[in-house]
Amino acid sequence: MRGVFRPSMKRTGNIRVVADEAIPFMSGVLEHLTDLSLMQGRLISRQTIHNADALIVRTRTVCNSSLLGGTRVKFIATATIGFDHIDTAYCRKNGILFANAPGCNAESVKQYLTAALIKICIERGIDPTLLTLGVIGAGHTGSRVASSASALGMRVLINDPPRQRKEPNIKFSELKDLAKESDILTLHVPLTMTGRDGTFHLAGKELIASMKRGSWLINTSRGGVTDEYEVKRALWSGQLGGYVADVWSSEPAADNELIAMSYLATPHIAGYSADGKLNGARMVLEALAGHFSLPLALPDSGILPVPPDAIITLNPSESDTSTSVLQAISRSYDIEAESRRFKSSPGSFEEIRNNYPLRREFHAYKVSGPDPVIDICRNLGFRID
Repeated sequence: MRGVFRPSMKRTGNIRVVADEAIPFMSGVLEHLTDLSLMQGRLISRQTIHNADALIVRTRTVCNSSLLGGTRVKFIATATIGFDHIDTAYCRKNGILFANAPGCNAESVKQYLTAALIKICIERGIDPTLLTLGVIGAGHTGSRVASSASALGMRVLINDPPRQRKEPNIKFSELKDLAKESDILTLHVPLTMTGRDGTFHLAGKELIASMKRGSWLINTSRGGVTDEYEVKRALWSGQLGGYVADVWSSEPAADNELIAMSYLATPHIAGYSADGKLNGARMVLEALAGHFSLPLALPDSGILPVPPDAIITLNPSESDTSTSVLQAISRSYDIEAESRRFKSSPGSFEEIRNNYPLRREFHAYKVSGPDPVIDICRNLGFRID
């Protein structure tokens, strides 16, 4: 867990915590050591947190002066990788510790991207070993996506200016070079509005124009990282061959036209595996416990249920390796069904998120079948029988 600003503060007595009820595993852990209030994220307001010492939130709760002014809140933890919904300058100025959960759902997003990539290859009749994937942002998630693409046999290029400055011995690609060479480009960066590494509308007119004609764009980072108008223009003109999106600039609303035009469209659930949610919950609880010196008994992975059909047996007569790999991935995660559900009802963005079914990551499944499919599945993170 990363604390971006850490003032020295200790409290005694009963600690009042307000938490978004959609964050799992809060109940049963905090009640005996804190005064816990669980509520819908949209109901978290200055009035409801007036006497709270700590907040545990998701991206839906914007933590700024409008929410925090006049309250006693001195600790905020978000069970998400990104923290652009937190006014960090305000928190620093007012001595509020804020912490996020870096990497908590990286494996979940990797699962989503792997499913999208293999589906594109199968339905377009493309051998993945002939494709180049460009990964913009090689942090916790981007690095895992790059690893999965390599397991599928793709050539992988990465772009990450902050890492490049710190790690000059690693081979990185310049952004325009990566765009020109990639058949598919995927975004894994935080939303940063300004500065040297600003990412707002990073995938805009200039970058899209520099991409190969007919190449694909995938965004699972933040909606504002793409210029959605330019994406639509590029899809209309054929500059982009396809678009996959899990994030939208006006969430929880989304551009219905772009949803319909997208090859796959989902309501910000790429990182919504049960494993990812558990990781995020553990990380915010650890931060809370450390800050207030609470002896919390943290949940572990053993509390997650075994998924249905956890044993996947692949057909040894299937001659096409990619098809066999797709079978294994689809048995663990049906990305097409999720896209179909959202496309049929774009207004159900929050309903789908709030009622998301159990989803386990690759490691919860055991695969048996022929080589070389087994080797690929092992490298993707499946257990092998």
